[in-house]
Amino acid sequence: MNKNIKLIIFITVIYLKFLTNGLNVLNSTITLKELNILGAELYYTMIELEMDSDIYKYDALACPNYQCTINTTKDCSCDYTVFSDCPKKIGRDPSCPPCPTPTLDYCPSEQNWITVEKDIDYVFESNKTMYLRYKANSSICEGLMVRSYPIKGFHNLKGGSTPINTRQRSLSNFRPQIYGVMNLCPSDQVNQIYSDSWSQDTFFFTIMPYGNTDGKNVSLSFRLTSKEISSEPIIRSTCTSPVPTTHRCIYDGEFIYEKSEASTYHFFVFNATKSAIYTIRSPQLEQFTRIYASKNSKYPQLNGFGNTSAEYTSIDEFENSITIYLEKATVLFISIEISYTTNYSLSITSQGYYLPVNISSLPPKAGAYALVKSSQLFFNDSGSSYDCDAWDSCTRFSVNYPFSDSNPLNPIPAGLYSIPNYYILPYPMLDYDEEIFLKNPVKPKSITLSVLYAYRLGISAVTYLDSVDEIRKSFVRFKSNFFDKDGNALNNVVQLTEIELTCNYEEFLAINNAISAGNEMLYNITDINVIMSYGYILDSLSMRNSWVGCNHKANSLFETSDKTTNHTLIYCGQAYGTPEFDEDPCCNVNQKYFKCCNPKVQNSKTTDFSGLSYQSIQSKCSSPSCTESILSQYNSTYNTLAFCNLDNGIYDNLRIDIVKIVRSCKTGSRPTCTNNSDCIEYAGPDAICDLFDHACTPNYKFADYKYLKCVFSQLDQVTTYNLLHKPFSLNNSIIDEIYEKYQKQDCTTEGTFLSQRQKYRWDSPEARYQDPNKFYPSGYGLDDSQPIIHDLMYDRIFNGFQRAYSWSFFDYCANFSICPWVYNSGFYYGFTNDPNAAPLIEYCNTAITGFCGNCANGLKSFCNTFDFGNQANCEQTDYCLMGANFVASPLNMTQQQCESYGSCSNYCGYQCSFKNPIQKATCVVLNVNQTLCTSMSYTWDASLVACIDTTATSKSQCTNHWLNCTEKLIDECAGPLGTLFGYCSLEPIYCQTKEECENAGVCSDSYFFNPINTQAYPLNLGKCVRGHHFYREYPSCEYNINGYIENDSPMGCFSYEPLVLTKSDCEALDNHTWWSPATNKQECLNYRGCKTYFTSKTDMLPYNTLFNEMSEEECLGCYDSQNEYTNKFEWTAATWIPGTLVKGKWYTPDPITNQFWTAVNNLTTTLDYEKLYDDLVLAVDSQMTDQIRSSYFCRNQRYRENLDSIACSCSDVGGYRDSTCFKDTAMLLGQSKPCSSKTESFNFQYGFVGITNSSVDVGCGDMLVYQFSRDIFISTEGQSFPSNFVSYPKPDNFGLFNNKSAIVGTIIGDGITIESKSIHSIVLCFLYTGNPDQKKYPILDFGCQDQDTGILHPMGLDVYLNSLGIFEYLCSNITHLDPRENFFPINRIGNEDWRMVEKKFFDQRTLGLLYTLAAIYLVVLIYGFYQLVIVTIIRFKKIIHRFELVHLLLLMIFVFLLVRTIYFFLLPSGKLSNSAVADYILVVLPTFFYFSCFTVIIVLWYVIVVLVLKNNSASNFSNRLFSIVGLVNIVIYLLLVAIILVFQYTKDVPNEFCGSRIIFNVSTSRGQKTVSILYAVIQALISLVLGVAFVYLGGSLYRAMRTASNGAKKGGLDVKRAHSRELKIFLLTTICSTGFLLHCLFIIILVALNEPSIVFSFIGLIITEIIPSITILYCYDQRTSLSLDITLSSKSVKSTSSSSDTKLQTISENLTLSQNLSSE
Repeated sequence: MNKNIKLIIFITVIYLKFLTNGLNVLNSTITLKELNILGAELYYTMIELEMDSDIYKYDALACPNYQCTINTTKDCSCDYTVFSDCPKKIGRDPSCPPCPTPTLDYCPSEQNWITVEKDIDYVFESNKTMYLRYKANSSICEGLMVRSYPIKGFHNLKGGSTPINTRQRSLSNFRPQIYGVMNLCPSDQVNQIYSDSWSQDTFFFTIMPYGNTDGKNVSLSFRLTSKEISSEPIIRSTCTSPVPTTHRCIYDGEFIYEKSEASTYHFFVFNATKSAIYTIRSPQLEQFTRIYASKNSKYPQLNGFGNTSAEYTSIDEFENSITIYLEKATVLFISIEISYTTNYSLSITSQGYYLPVNISSLPPKAGAYALVKSSQLFFNDSGSSYDCDAWDSCTRFSVNYPFSDSNPLNPIPAGLYSIPNYYILPYPMLDYDEEIFLKNPVKPKSITLSVLYAYRLGISAVTYLDSVDEIRKSFVRFKSNFFDKDGNALNNVVQLTEIELTCNYEEFLAINNAISAGNEMLYNITDINVIMSYGYILDSLSMRNSWVGCNHKANSLFETSDKTTNHTLIYCGQAYGTPEFDEDPCCNVNQKYFKCCNPKVQNSKTTDFSGLSYQSIQSKCSSPSCTESILSQYNSTYNTLAFCNLDNGIYDNLRIDIVKIVRSCKTGSRPTCTNNSDCIEYAGPDAICDLFDHACTPNYKFADYKYLKCVFSQLDQVTTYNLLHKPFSLNNSIIDEIYEKYQKQDCTTEGTFLSQRQKYRWDSPEARYQDPNKFYPSGYGLDDSQPIIHDLMYDRIFNGFQRAYSWSFFDYCANFSICPWVYNSGFYYGFTNDPNAAPLIEYCNTAITGFCGNCANGLKSFCNTFDFGNQANCEQTDYCLMGANFVASPLNMTQQQCESYGSCSNYCGYQCSFKNPIQKATCVVLNVNQTLCTSMSYTWDASLVACIDTTATSKSQCTNHWLNCTEKLIDECAGPLGTLFGYCSLEPIYCQTKEECENAGVCSDSYFFNPINTQAYPLNLGKCVRGHHFYREYPSCEYNINGYIENDSPMGCFSYEPLVLTKSDCEALDNHTWWSPATNKQECLNYRGCKTYFTSKTDMLPYNTLFNEMSEEECLGCYDSQNEYTNKFEWTAATWIPGTLVKGKWYTPDPITNQFWTAVNNLTTTLDYEKLYDDLVLAVDSQMTDQIRSSYFCRNQRYRENLDSIACSCSDVGGYRDSTCFKDTAMLLGQSKPCSSKTESFNFQYGFVGITNSSVDVGCGDMLVYQFSRDIFISTEGQSFPSNFVSYPKPDNFGLFNNKSAIVGTIIGDGITIESKSIHSIVLCFLYTGNPDQKKYPILDFGCQDQDTGILHPMGLDVYLNSLGIFEYLCSNITHLDPRENFFPINRIGNEDWRMVEKKFFDQRTLGLLYTLAAIYLVVLIYGFYQLVIVTIIRFKKIIHRFELVHLLLLMIFVFLLVRTIYFFLLPSGKLSNSAVADYILVVLPTFFYFSCFTVIIVLWYVIVVLVLKNNSASNFSNRLFSIVGLVNIVIYLLLVAIILVFQYTKDVPNEFCGSRIIFNVSTSRGQKTVSILYAVIQALISLVLGVAFVYLGGSLYRAMRTASNGAKKGGLDVKRAHSRELKIFLLTTICSTGFLLHCLFIIILVALNEPSIVFSFIGLIITEIIPSITILYCYDQRTSLSLDITLSSKSVKSTSSSSDTKLQTISENLTLSQNLSSE
């Protein structure tokens, strides 16, 4: 059967079994969550399990069986818990021996402890070390269980039988994220060499706050439980199963204690004899141990696989134990891992005491830490699993506190610290208190687990750590070490069901309001730790279920597409737990000591939002149009949050800059000198050269002022402003002010040799106490910037690092005195009030009455003492001083002669010689004692404690070890190890000439070859060094508590004591090399390495350096690092000091004290370097706080409000159904505080604001930058009535105006709003992707918005293009900045002054055509007016009496032409823009007038053709004619009114204003579109009907007239007139029919066009309106009426036999002349 199938069956069986018999799992779900936390996007799978019972952890007191010695007759134990009776005597049996008090710590002068009792839960809160005591119960064989867990902050706990904490057992050291349970068992006392653990007297406990608490209290729980330990004998017959030869049996209650070699596993097997809870225990008594156990794998190991996989693991720092429930007959395989040589202990017992603790009753930290080791995530396909066995090792899989709203970020997960190149504060400073902003109560009867499956930093692609699909298919397996309320073990195997989180807007709003409230708090925070903690907590609120659900909801409104692209990013590409993972520096941060974690190319599958899912928006959102308006902005802002991130390492860089400045400004060692002028630069104009040692005497005040000027001349203005809180300009006055501000009490000495002031060293008393003289001595410095030579001591082995001051008791200051004239191979000095100094004081004051000498500072310095003769000779004698009280001979030489003498500041080398001059080369017999020596006939030399072969007098005769020091090399100058080690020593070689001296010098490697620093080595003995390996899980040298200790150096690790003495012996060792001291400059500078800064995992002061083990290529190729490949050591050239000729001076005792014994100290005030540096660090932190705040707001506000709007509109539960969901779009991009004389840049996604040296005059300003979207300036498109012949052109989108309201440019990108204070100029740059309308707007510029009117206008700036990398920016220098101002990148018109451009509605061509049309209409109008004048004359002369339609026709044509003329003359002026009335009166109404005109003709022709020509009844002809004309026009005008009303009241008036987010493009509504189409169809139909009617009726009339004309010829009538009628009928028919048929097409095309072409309209109007109008005026020319006789009947045409003649005669009888003409 397939292996996977078997596995599935097995898991299913187990699952079903425990589902029925064990704790019932009611619900098991998995959800996906993601968030942006401090700039990193994290992707989690959250697993939540709901049970039918509360979950309990059992705290185990599980000591192995032990037989204690109990005094049953009397209690002689010692009680140190009562302060008033310490040690307790009252009530103690007097026959007992007295209780010892080995140190004052047992019974101090003041009570500093709290006495605790068993079985009481204590809560302690303090920011200082706390001490507890408990009196042991000596009447029983007592075992103690001490439980301590954190509530707020972190702490370490130690305990044992001594108050000396260096001897106490530790619960934790550098990994305080634990739910700590310590057992103090009688069996632990087997090893009390390194710690004092168990006692029958008093137990002492020390609780120390962990890390830098910044004065804040830590709170913790403490409980002590006491039970009697079983003393039953061990039953050893239970190990019955076959045991592998590699294993040994261990039995219930057994205690094993034995020694182990390094890098060893010890394997055991245990048979459970009963179903019970068992505890395996292996505490650290010496070196640390680890426990692994399995029921299936015989060789369980950490991260093992197959036969080495471990089901149970304990990898805590000190107290390693595993508590599990085992069924009877279970076989358990156990392994103990030993890394370093040590004694270890192991026990397993079922006889312990188990205290049940409800997980949901614990505070969040404790609850989460308590749940480690409880479960694992099992991957079915691969057979691998994830375990969380120690909180700081749970980098991907974590067991979390059961919050109601699952949160894997509380407590701070270890996974965040495993992300390459991601910086957050260390967890002691980044404490979590979610209750500050929004409560998240516990969810009882549940367990929460999480997997960090992916992350993304910056703009890189998502880095996937695990497959989400694999996690979905995984199982959760519980390890039988947690229990329900009835004590049943939780051992279920649980399958998972994925669910999608819902968007509950009420819950989302509560979260959003909490974030908003938190944001208000951030404005006033200056503490970097607080703002990072608050930022972390506020960011983590977006992990709440409803927030994630609403975020998912927003993402579901997009169309997505998958694509695969190559990304260059930093990621770990190795499988967790594999050797490759451990070797990869991107996976294992400790490997960065050897290799770089550089970006790699990864082929990544990404999901892009390709567009909006309109169907989803319509179905899910209450305000679809508003939602659509912000989704694109939401997506762009969310996907560009990386631009808000701070540069990697920015905080370290700021701090390092301060350290570099401070270090560079400090005065070094005293320079050599020969006269006072040599010291002016060092000590000022009053400088003194002390010829005793030819060195300048310090002047501390001058040095302090020089230091301040140096520092503040280099500090940037931001730091200075944050320090002084006011504008800064470097001058003497401000330096005086700073100097006075930073004063402290000090005890100074400015004399020879003892020149000093108060300093301190960074040291650990614990390290010095535990391993005295084994580490480099700590150097003294003035502040925390002091460089420290790295040593093993700083590698997180010891506690209690602190500042140890050189002067702690100023009472002694005035008593420190010297005897200035005494120098006899040493100095005479001491304390006046010290009784031991009395003989020295007496000798100094009484031995002489005066002396001749040279003293740099009178009696306050050691003097060159010449003689004690008479004063006269003294002051007349010239002495040539060589220094150190040495005077060259002879006296009274010349200056030139004196200067020919000299000395060198350094030796010119060394040579190996015998330490004792009387010793000589000898033959030594090694490795024999005195007895064996004499038995071998050799000589035992008692003085050397060595065996000597006296018969061998030369190397060739010596068959043993020939010891001749003079033959040894400098770096091997030592005797053999043992008693002869110091047989040889180095003698210095003095430089004899100036030339020799100038070639000499000293290399800084001498520090490591000086016995002061490496006390077990003689001077310049070579070191046998090796590279670093992983000790305590990070690269370090070895510290073995059994005694082997190494020191660190730039060349590698070497043993504290020499193991070999020669190069050959060293190189015979594996991976070791011989390091010799440099003897010249070339050798010194030959050693080069990769220098980097210490930033973590060290107890050194911050930003000290070390050399790692990278090659030059690796070092310099490290991405984003501070690495520097440089010399490991520095060479200091020697200085030749010529002799100095001086006159002798006679010195007598001080006239006031009458003594030579002189006090040299000054109790005064000096510059407080320590306080100044600490404040500078705080100033940098304040600067960093501003940047963190700016980055946070940029990330937070860019998308939060958008998401709020989307959630409000589209939520599953809650939300609103109107535009209140939507808010403004101006979102804060960030904050900056630029300062004078400092250049910096504020970057945002689409540009940056450059701050120059002159942007701020003095001090610092403040600047808030907001995003200002150009979308709010999109132009609106007016809703004109359809079929306008010429519409006003739509203004350009994002247009800008001048003062004459002319559009002179457009916005080409998003802008910003700047709120500034004290900033008057900036350099502003926007990302430039090209000019979208180069032809129309060729000039690039910036635009701004008038704050009063809101109108955009150009600024007329000088702009330029700036290429930065692959991007191009449009930049300009803004020389005047208002307190609030908007800026946009724009393009504008050129070649003219844009300010003077008048507003134009049409271009010149359009204007020409419009005015041409207006002129043509005017001409035709005049012609029409002329016709109306004629009609008026006709009416006036009463040529015609009755109303005639032709007159109405002419009037309507005139009105039509008049309106058209007015329209086309007014249109270019823009006065008709945005006027619906103008559209109706000047466009639509004339069109219907036009139709009315032609309907009159058509109706008249219809009557003639139908009623006359067709022989129909023509009775009441006029009435019928007027009725038809009236009815047709009524229908037409009713249709007009209907269309106007429908169009007017179906405007697109948006009912969703979206909170003024943007201005909607006003478009034609659906109703208007329908009306537009209907209107076009009606016009086209009317035109088509009229056109067809003209063809048909006109054709009929034309044929009738042609027949009539022929009849007229026969009848002798006026042929010319008949022909004229015929021609007019032809013209009307042809032109009008053509015009209306074309008008049908014209109107349809006009409506179809969004922006009708003026040329098209021009031609169309000429053809369809102007020509037909002219034709009517021509055909109905009224001049004919003036010349005709009113009685046409007398000239009746003679009737012919033709029927046509009869019909025409009928017309003449029924119509007047004008009406007959109209029939024409």
